Amino acid sequence: MGVFTVTLLAAPWGVLLGWIIRHQVVLVAVLLGQALLIDESLLRLVPSVGRFMLTIAMSSVYRDGKPELLSVPVALLVIAVWLAVAGVVARRVVLRRDVL
Repeated sequence: MGVFTVTLLAAPWGVLLGWIIRHQVVLVAVLLGQALLIDESLLRLVPSVGRFMLTIAMSSVYRDGKPELLSVPVALLVIAVWLAVAGVVARRVVLRRDVL
């Protein structure tokens, strides 16, 4: 159930980032950098901050098993905050930038 929930929450994240970053190659690089470098590095170096990163919060939802992860309800709240912030930024970008 956790993997299904994370998949449902990852879809709007990708859409919102797609509205913010219009170039596909840059967007893929940002997503890979976030998931593989930034979030994991912060979790290892500063666990008190790293556990609030999006992909780490998502791993809490599908119960990855790392001891420093958030509880599932808190992780869902963190994911909701990330989506809300991305939504606000995406809305501002879409309203201020030309379509093409």
